[in-house]
Amino acid sequence: MIVDFLIPFAWGFAEATFFFIVPDVWLSGVAALDKTKDLIKAITSAVLGALLGGLCMYVAGRYYVLPTFAFWHVVPGIDVGQLNAACSDLSEKGLWAMTWGVFKGIPYKFYAAEWGLNHGGLLPFIAVSIIARTARFTVVSLIAKAFFTLVGKTSKLSDEGKIAVLAEIWLIIYVLYFNQFGWTW
Repeated sequence: MIVDFLIPFAWGFAEATFFFIVPDVWLSGVAALDKTKDLIKAITSAVLGALLGGLCMYVAGRYYVLPTFAFWHVVPGIDVGQLNAACSDLSEKGLWAMTWGVFKGIPYKFYAAEWGLNHGGLLPFIAVSIIARTARFTVVSLIAKAFFTLVGKTSKLSDEGKIAVLAEIWLIIYVLYFNQFGWTW
């Protein structure tokens, strides 16, 4: 179905540019429902959306740095320390820092814009973005899948029950995240 492609694609794009809720929320829901073929399609479309968004941020960082960085001051959950960490990571470890930074809560959009600002190569950015986004989305999805496989062995949760449990987990994650990085809207 086209919706199965569009939702993770749009979410991947939005989170790579301006949105503050990760597409992992959607992907973990697909994983929890144990739909492997749908999960592979969803991860692929989220990666494609994130890549398109990352390319937009790369261009924005390269040619429109002041408006781009100023815009992020109104996005909830964005912290200047995260931007500084992305800048530091890239200068110390190169583009591969992006693969680990996204697991530390540093938004992908910062790495993309910073790489563009520093006139980093476009093809390496695309290649590492695909690897970094695929790794992140796959790891989180597999964790959700494993969690619900284990839970399924001890209790019989309906699909609605799985989504409810997942919603509670993501709510806790975002309460902790916003407690750490603030809500600046």
